[in-house]
Amino acid sequence: TIKVTQRALRELLRRSSKVYSEGVKGLPVMNAAIADFDLEGLHEAYELLFQRAIAMSGESTSLTIVTDGVLSNLPFEILVSGWSSWADSITHVCPRFVIGKYDINYSLSASTDLNLCNQVRHAPKLILAIGDAVTSDRTTQSAGRSATSKVENPISGQPRSFPGVRRELGAIRNIFGNEATVLSRSNATTKRFNLEASQYRILHLAAHVDFDESRPLYSMIALSNDADDGGSNGLRAIDFLSIHLNADLVVLSGCNTGRLSSQSGSVGMTSSIMISGVPSVIASLWNVDDEVTASLMETFYTYLKNGAGRAEALRNAKLDMIKSGRSDPFYWGAFILCGEGDKVSIGDSHGELAGTPVFISAIAGLSAACILWIIVVRNRHRIVRIPF
Repeated sequence: TIKVTQRALRELLRRSSKVYSEGVKGLPVMNAAIADFDLEGLHEAYELLFQRAIAMSGESTSLTIVTDGVLSNLPFEILVSGWSSWADSITHVCPRFVIGKYDINYSLSASTDLNLCNQVRHAPKLILAIGDAVTSDRTTQSAGRSATSKVENPISGQPRSFPGVRRELGAIRNIFGNEATVLSRSNATTKRFNLEASQYRILHLAAHVDFDESRPLYSMIALSNDADDGGSNGLRAIDFLSIHLNADLVVLSGCNTGRLSSQSGSVGMTSSIMISGVPSVIASLWNVDDEVTASLMETFYTYLKNGAGRAEALRNAKLDMIKSGRSDPFYWGAFILCGEGDKVSIGDSHGELAGTPVFISAIAGLSAACILWIIVVRNRHRIVRIPF
């Protein structure tokens, strides 16, 4: 048993990066310098939270992590297990991130997984990508992501259309060809999403999420204003509970799309989408860079199209980014996969997609403690439980 309070965990995370600090709220731009990830702090977190469980995992390289409380907003891939020296130097070292060894996906709760057990989904089309929305709110990032320039156009004062999102949507069209439907600008509306979403196996939303900490079910994905639909300009988390989706994967590539409320347990946009019946969601835990995210998503979908599983494709995209020179966790660490991590049906298969049987027991919510479970994937699932 590892004895540590949620308060101590919060302090540990705050020392690891300013993305976990209250002091960064309200900053107009988020970047790697502001995020200021402390590799020593990430190593300390690894030793406290992960090292014992990894010792129990044997040779397994695929992990499903179930977290609660403070840890719900921590991507374990960014933890540092140690350092490696460069071949020609003993003074230059590089961190060994957990992602270098493991495919990782997350489970929000047993109740969410139970809802997915043995569900049958049928969607005749492959991928719907929606984004680059136009909103009337000047303070809203139209692309839903950070950049090095100001959000507003200095001449018109209107929200800018971020080039990374446009490139991202174009990449999806190029990768999947006529199997992709792209809705952008004035077509990226709530009404169009509600009308078409149930027909697709993959849903990609490149849009900002206005996260409501006190009322997480009213957090909203910002879409284009729709005068024909009562002026609706977004999808609330609670709306997904009444939308019928047949998707096997939903990707939310904007800022803070995967944040969960610390006040209301594992409640947020991701949990609402999964409760609606979607077996896997990729979402972000902090503000993300526009251009870098476009590159990450393009690489992810390329791996997915070429046959990689969901967890493997996301891991490979992150590793490619690290190898390209963007090794700072700010660039690649925000996006996590919640739910199933295996392959998505790509190509001509229009058949039914059955959910994977649930293998997780209930997690108790504790006011002064956390529970971290790591499920080790070999030929079968085995649960390693670390109570705090």
